[in-house]
Amino acid sequence: MRLWIYAALRIVIAVGLGGALLALFVLLFPTLAQTISRERDIVPVPIAVTVIGGILVLCLGTTLVATWQLVARAERRALFATTSLRWLDLIIGSVAVAALLVVAASVPLTRLALTDDAPGMIALCGIVFAATLGAGLILLVMRGALIDATRLQGAQTLEA
Repeated sequence: MRLWIYAALRIVIAVGLGGALLALFVLLFPTLAQTISRERDIVPVPIAVTVIGGILVLCLGTTLVATWQLVARAERRALFATTSLRWLDLIIGSVAVAALLVVAASVPLTRLALTDDAPGMIALCGIVFAATLGAGLILLVMRGALIDATRLQGAQTLEA
């Protein structure tokens, strides 16, 4: 690929990581602190959703850092190696944790949606879970393709 494509990918990853950190420190933690200070008897739903949201942002950050490493390996033409599988496994693990957290966040949100008569929240939670699960399945398929490509390149190197 051309060098400007790698630079563009790195800019997108850096902006995404900056946005994730901004969401974590500017939006989620002040919301948690405000909820705790405002409520005398702590309501568990906003706290649980805020903590789960913070962990989801950390999953996003982990995924972006691992993607940065894979882009760097692709730029050095070293992507098809077994060491790249560590980074891809980290991304798959992060997506799996995010899917479990979406399910965990759906429980209090569904309870809240039933009391506030917001049926769209239940559908939204299901759609987000399905999208996260779909991304994880695509990554598993890509992991298999990376393993096959690594074997193929290793066989070609041995023949040459």
